[in-house]
Amino acid sequence: MFVIPTASAVPTINVVAGQSIQTAINAAVTGTHINVGPGDYNEALYLNKNKIVITADHANLLPPPSYPSTPCSSGGAPQTVGICVDGASNTLDAIRNFTIEGFSGGGIVVNNAKNTDISGNVINGSGPIAIAENNAAGVNIQANVVFGSSEAGISVAGAQLPVALVKNNIAFDDGYGVLVRDSASGGNIIQNVVTRNCVGVALLRTGPTPTTNWTVQKNDAVGDQNACPADNTNGTGILIGGADNTNVVNNTATRNQAAGPPVATSGGIVLVSTAGSGGADPVNVKVANNIAFNNQVGDIVYDGTGTGNDVKTNNRCKTSSPDPLICKNQHA
Repeated sequence: MFVIPTASAVPTINVVAGQSIQTAINAAVTGTHINVGPGDYNEALYLNKNKIVITADHANLLPPPSYPSTPCSSGGAPQTVGICVDGASNTLDAIRNFTIEGFSGGGIVVNNAKNTDISGNVINGSGPIAIAENNAAGVNIQANVVFGSSEAGISVAGAQLPVALVKNNIAFDDGYGVLVRDSASGGNIIQNVVTRNCVGVALLRTGPTPTTNWTVQKNDAVGDQNACPADNTNGTGILIGGADNTNVVNNTATRNQAAGPPVATSGGIVLVSTAGSGGADPVNVKVANNIAFNNQVGDIVYDGTGTGNDVKTNNRCKTSSPDPLICKNQHA
């Protein structure tokens, strides 16, 4: 491991196989770029600094023999996530292009940090959530591939301003592909591909904090046909539960069908209340200009709760539930 001064005065640390990425992080000063070369690295990383950019080149992050205890740990147990980015004072950190596999606590966890960029990573079978952003601000999750996580491929919970961006990711064989929960910051979920999950994309309010001012746009939710009995979800493309002032536009939801008996949230694009479980009725949600076909129990499902909701503008769909007239005259 060594530091290379560059013409732009950006400090750079190169790490090669057999060396420690964590040692490079510990040595890094604000603004350092850490380049990780090809190979396997049996480490669990902890980042609590500003403007550190870590870029991997065919580098595989794998579980170590033992784990450090960090703020990403649960209940005082050692950290079991691949990369923990932590601290409200952290700004403009970036984690890019790693392959991460086999961590029981998750692939990448970001707590409280600001403007963190998580992009170009492939995360396989790493705990309940592959990429988790908790109470962070300005999250940027782009061009990742996440699969095999029991709870969610990508989770954004309690997001703060500036707004979040979840774009161009692929999530499959997860519980939820993309899950946003109790996040009043607003944000954009754009051009993601979600398939073979229990729910492709979900925006949920589950408590006193609203999920508000989100845009779900140009996503492909195709063949989400799995069941997550613990969450009572089964075969849903896009689920909006208790959110408000949210636009669901120009998405494609096809062949989202329940594995076994459908539940109340099964369908292509689903708008429902979560008031019965501590959330709220949906308010001012617009579902427009989407393509939805061959979904069970309907291409568009709306339970009729809340106010100011629009599910009848220029969608291309055939079936709807429980109101069979939602898709009537909508360019089916």
